[in-house]
Amino acid sequence: MTLPDCIIIGGVSGCGKTTVGKALAEKLNYTFIDGDDYHSHENKVKMSQGIGLNDDDRAPWLEKLAHIAGSTPRTILGCSCLKKKYRDLFKKYNKHLMIIILDVTAEHLVSRTAKRVGHYAKPNLLHSQFSDLEMPEGEDVYVVDGMMTPDEIAHKIIEILEK
Repeated sequence: MTLPDCIIIGGVSGCGKTTVGKALAEKLNYTFIDGDDYHSHENKVKMSQGIGLNDDDRAPWLEKLAHIAGSTPRTILGCSCLKKKYRDLFKKYNKHLMIIILDVTAEHLVSRTAKRVGHYAKPNLLHSQFSDLEMPEGEDVYVVDGMMTPDEIAHKIIEILEK
């Protein structure tokens, strides 16, 4: 099995990017990087106030993460990658890349994000996240059912890698 240099776990806030990313990193002996750690202070404040980010807010953050994805081998990166143009940016920096979008229902995410402790992204951000989400169509991006357990999702991603 030939593994990509970087695997991006994407999707809306609360879909499990960090949990799944860490589980997958452990199974593949990769390093996990949480894109949330790279948001500017201003973006974190905005999100903690329930204000969704726009393209201008995200641009420097995405550039930084795309550079990391292109220069750090054997990495799993948790990053929303909500829009096609964001995913295309990552592909520009790294040709040997795999992008996974975790698909979870809005109803499930409302209860999941309400239970999170210590995260700046609150449940009221979900509407803007789902509004921005462009599900992949004809892209080299995989959509995985995010309603499974993190371990099941990690195994599903490994199955995709083995094909």
